[in-house]
Amino acid sequence: MLRSAKEERALSTCDIGADGVVRTWSRAATRLFGHEADQIVGRHVRALLPDAPLRPDTAVETVAVRADGERIALAVRFAATDEDGTLACRAHEVAHRREPAVLRADLAAREFATDAVVSADRAGHVIGLNPAAERLLGCTLKSALGCSLAEVLGDETLPEQVLSGHPVHTEQTRTPGQLTLISALPLRDHTGEVVGATAIFSDVTAQRGAAAAREREEREARQIERTSRALAESLDLDATLKRAAETFVPDLADLCVIFSLEPDGKTLTLRAAEAADAEVREFSRRAIGMQRPLEAHVEGALVTGQRPYLHGHRSMADEPPVVAAKLGDVWRTALPLRSNGGVWGLLVLGRSDRRPEPDARELRLMTALADRAGQALENARLHAQSTQARERFTAAFEHAPIGMALADATGVITEANPELAQITGLAQLVGARLPELYDPNHVGAEETERPFARPDGETVWVQVRVAPAGAHVVLLVQDITDRKRHESQLQYLADHDALTGLYNRRRFAEELDWVLAYSRRYRSPSVVIAVDVDNFKFVNDTYGHATGDALLVAIAEALRARCRNSDIVGRLGGDEFGVVLPHSGKEEADIVAQALLEAVRDGVRVPVGERTVRATASIGVRLIGPETEQTAEEILSDADIALYDAKESGRDRLSVTGDGSAVTDRLRARIGWSDRIRDALHHDGFALHEQPILHIGNDQVESSELLLRMCGDDGGLIAPGAFLEIAERFGQIQAIDRWVLGRALELLAARHAAGLHLDVEVNLSGGSISDPGVIDFIVAEVRNAPIDPRCLTIEVTETAAITNLDRARALATSLADLGCRFALDDFGSGFGSFYYLKHLPFDVVKIDGEFIRELEHSHADRLTVQAIVHIARGLGKPTIAEFVERDATLRLLGELGVDYAQGYHVGRPQPVELRPSFLRDAGSGAPVEPARKG
Repeated sequence: MLRSAKEERALSTCDIGADGVVRTWSRAATRLFGHEADQIVGRHVRALLPDAPLRPDTAVETVAVRADGERIALAVRFAATDEDGTLACRAHEVAHRREPAVLRADLAAREFATDAVVSADRAGHVIGLNPAAERLLGCTLKSALGCSLAEVLGDETLPEQVLSGHPVHTEQTRTPGQLTLISALPLRDHTGEVVGATAIFSDVTAQRGAAAAREREEREARQIERTSRALAESLDLDATLKRAAETFVPDLADLCVIFSLEPDGKTLTLRAAEAADAEVREFSRRAIGMQRPLEAHVEGALVTGQRPYLHGHRSMADEPPVVAAKLGDVWRTALPLRSNGGVWGLLVLGRSDRRPEPDARELRLMTALADRAGQALENARLHAQSTQARERFTAAFEHAPIGMALADATGVITEANPELAQITGLAQLVGARLPELYDPNHVGAEETERPFARPDGETVWVQVRVAPAGAHVVLLVQDITDRKRHESQLQYLADHDALTGLYNRRRFAEELDWVLAYSRRYRSPSVVIAVDVDNFKFVNDTYGHATGDALLVAIAEALRARCRNSDIVGRLGGDEFGVVLPHSGKEEADIVAQALLEAVRDGVRVPVGERTVRATASIGVRLIGPETEQTAEEILSDADIALYDAKESGRDRLSVTGDGSAVTDRLRARIGWSDRIRDALHHDGFALHEQPILHIGNDQVESSELLLRMCGDDGGLIAPGAFLEIAERFGQIQAIDRWVLGRALELLAARHAAGLHLDVEVNLSGGSISDPGVIDFIVAEVRNAPIDPRCLTIEVTETAAITNLDRARALATSLADLGCRFALDDFGSGFGSFYYLKHLPFDVVKIDGEFIRELEHSHADRLTVQAIVHIARGLGKPTIAEFVERDATLRLLGELGVDYAQGYHVGRPQPVELRPSFLRDAGSGAPVEPARKG
């Protein structure tokens, strides 16, 4: 960069006479050397630059002495001026090359900045700039070095402010259309003294452009909002059509016409028109009411929803002269006017091609406004229908089968139908208030159920629905007394055991959860007692299920009689009961548990003919302290472990856990079984057997039941009776059921692939029925398996189904949706079996083996089986008899109408194979010894 002598002097740090005496002193010199002008002018320059050569056109690096004695490195250039012998001295600091603080700060700024960066020394001379700065400022590093920051930036104020220690943030327009954001920061050394400055330039043109775009979006949003409000001002259809057309003219179009689509779907009728030109507007409005056919390409693109709009250039040569002359050729945009029921009509916009073609943003705005117009037209159409609806409502109001009334804002009834008078027992309703049904000062849910006391003293349950109707509300009142009575009965059945009337396991667990929460919050001890009837299976097998049921009822009454009203008593399943003692510790637990043992031992008697059946019980006690963190199921599991410790200790006694005593060897053994189950699940330690099911009518095996075994350490197989109960106690039964179902689906898929279609039945435990996750697992696995779902049947025991009635019903519904079948296993073993046929959507009934073993010799068993078959056939459901162990039994079952047979006479369980051998041996079994199922 070449400068004249005059320019050099104007930019100089100081002027030096021919005698070496300083004649002038600039502000930059004061910042650089620390001397004010009156301190240095008139002194020899050697006091500042002891080693610098005083020759024209000389540039050197030398050392200078500041006023505070600090020695600084400078780059000095001497140039001759117009005055005789006078030198213009120009200096800038180069200490940044060695000063660590300046060097680190400058390098960091340059390394990480994506914008232009310019650095200057304490005198305001440029000492560096990055490539981005060269491009932005239009200069090179070589030409800018040593120049003043003010010269490079074109701004005198900014360098002075930043070098005085003040950061500067400002905006600058360097070229037309380019907006630059400048951030100038002082650089300081370790003492805090300003030793330089860095200016960063950011081109924010794009950001400001984005802000302008956002402003445009907001403006369009406001236009949409204004349009929506304008369209909503009237529900008159013609007025709405007029406002919709005016929305687009003149900002977006020069002409707007609206067509309605006739019911035939092929004809358009002109309903409204608006134009910027008065003559075109008048001409277009005269055509309102005229019809035209719907063009095929428009029908395909807009009416069917394939395109949001159609846009293109169109010649107006074929249009009437007044339109063609005023508009010329146009940009034509057609948009559908959508309603809830489909396409109401079409909106067509024309913009003269003398104006720019609508861009993408304008087309989107047109689409949004057309959507609003379509909804407004739909509202107007609905309003037009409301008058007719009012007339229909009046007719329906008077003859409605439920009570109906109109009430004003104060709750006074202005209209009421005869049915409401019948429900309430009030002859005069108009002008009265019924706060029991509706109180405007206490408006709650829109639908409520509440009791209503009639004048005759009878209380009825009503369902009240409140719907706003302008300044009034509509009251819909239905008599639900019968439904409430049935719901109460069903809720009782859902919470209580049908046999004993005690809480069932689900409700018992809910109550236990509440007691646990109370104990933790108020630090109050409590107790859980598990009671199991000793040798109950012997009673069932010896005296029959009726005696067993009577014994359970007697034990339930004995437990209830010995407990307080605040205690919780439930039947947890089978012959197991549970008791929760709130606000009780170990002492109370011992007293109550001993009393329960005595109540069962001494007080339970069930007469059977001339004999009396007695009972004893084993009890497990689980103490609950304020620090107990286990869940209800874990607490029950602990109580069960203690209970089985009592059983294994000799029965008719109790065992306590949770008091800090050591776990006995018997408890460890049961926990060991739980570990074995867990290990079998993780290492595929289970095996499946299957037992054939014979179709009695055609003597063919059409299905089989899968039975679970555990692989023993000695290579043998362990029957499920040894571990399933423990799996249920320890919450592992769901994982086992998942394992069995997964293997069953794999077996079905393999057999289908091999061309073998043999139905498979899989048992599901009661614990899995109550677990929604297991049902979800079944649905997901069956849907993803390459099988015919009709080949899979899920069996649930009757006892498990009635204990979890709602979940069993949900399972059956899910299986039906999948195409699978739901079988009710061990049917007839529970109390009220026939009652549950009404409430469970089953596909197959498996008759309990208790009715099959002695079928040839027991008249009662034959009658029971005959009744089950009769009901099942009436419902169109097949029956399966279990425990068929003799040929005579099989023949008798055929005579009684049973469809299928399963048992050792049909075939023993065998390991699962792709093509099982029982398909060849079915029906040829010889008499075998009796064996338990599974």
